[in-house]
Amino acid sequence: MEDVADVLDESIATEGYVIRPSAVAANYLDLSKIDFELLKKQFETGRKAIETQKLRSQIAVKVGQMVQLNRTRMNFLEEFQKMIEEYNSGAANIETFFAQLMAFTQKLSEEEKRGISEQLTEEELTIFDL
Repeated sequence: MEDVADVLDESIATEGYVIRPSAVAANYLDLSKIDFELLKKQFETGRKAIETQKLRSQIAVKVGQMVQLNRTRMNFLEEFQKMIEEYNSGAANIETFFAQLMAFTQKLSEEEKRGISEQLTEEELTIFDL
């Protein structure tokens, strides 16, 4: 019974859940490293559908990561899905959709920087948002 108690003591952490920087860094997508001017030029030279899809994919990954770290960011996921639905239904053309994605990327960057400006870790920001 002592062995069982020892195993239980080791398995129950009192520190709480900690997101290790190495785990986050491995799957981290930094939107600030995207060259938006080059992306616009490529978009304007006729590769509209390809460049739009690339940006859409990168945003989807980033929004997924952000929501996984902080569930209060669901509004970003809902806004992103709404833009996609509007585009797919034909309510927005590819130029409008691309512009919306570019603006949305800026909003995501601002949200990412919010924790830094508040001087909070990701976990503290989640609690603060709740």
